[in-house]
Parts: sequence; C-alpha cells; structure tokens
Amino acid sequence: MTVPASADQGSSAVFDLLYDFDQSDLPLNNGSQALEIGRLIVTGRTYLLSFTVLNTNASAQYIQIHDVSAPPSSGAIPAVVFTAAGTANLVISYVMPGRRFHRGIYITNSSSAATLTAGSADCFFDVQFISAGLI
Repeated sequence: MTVPASADQGSSAVFDLLYDFDQSDLPLNNGSQALEIGRLIVTGRTYLLSFTVLNTNASAQYIQIHDVSAPPSSGAIPAVVFTAAGTANLVISYVMPGRRFHRGIYITNSSSAATLTAGSADCFFDVQFISAGLI
C-alpha cells in the first residue's frame, strides 16, 4: 500500500487499518430484511462498531442494545439505550475498537428505557461489528 508523502504518521496508521479491513472483508454486517421488533446480531465476544435504525413509528421509541446470546425476555436490562425520534433515522458510531460485548449483541426497540418492553415490528436495523475471534 502506498501512502502519500505528505501524510503524517497518524494518517498512515488509518490507511493501514482500512487496508487491513478491506483485505479481511471486515467489518461484518447484519441487517434487517423487513421491519422488525429486534434481531440477534451475533453471539460471542464482539466489538460493536456502528448501527443505524429506521424508526417508521410516528412516535419516538427507545432502541436498546443487550449483551446476550439469545433474544432477551421482557424486563431485561439493556447494556445501552438510545432514543429514535418518530419516523426518523438513528445513527450511532463508536470509535475503534468499538464497544465490547461479552455474550453477543441483540438490538431491539422498546417502549421503555430502563427495561425491555417490546414494541411493534416497525424498525429496520443495520449493524456493523467485528467478532473478537477475528482480530
């Protein structure tokens, strides 16, 4: 890989990282095929890099990320929560290496923030991640 002579050492590291990602077909992606309540993204130790959510509901709703290896039950406490405005997109991106999950990643909508109260099948999810075993 050739880095422009004017690039500083920090940019070279970024170019090297992008090159490595391209060569290894990373990051991995898991996205909705239809509107849904939630989806199991991956199981096992993982780094969440980014995700987008299309909320088609006219009302705002909470988007929860759970550190689990199977769909969580009602009342489960999320690892992190975001708010998606009504009929809007939510875009979240973490700085490398990403946010660490130990058991896996499940993303879902919820009508409450503190615990899982499943909403309707009205979200489209797109998630980028790197499984810890790949790095």
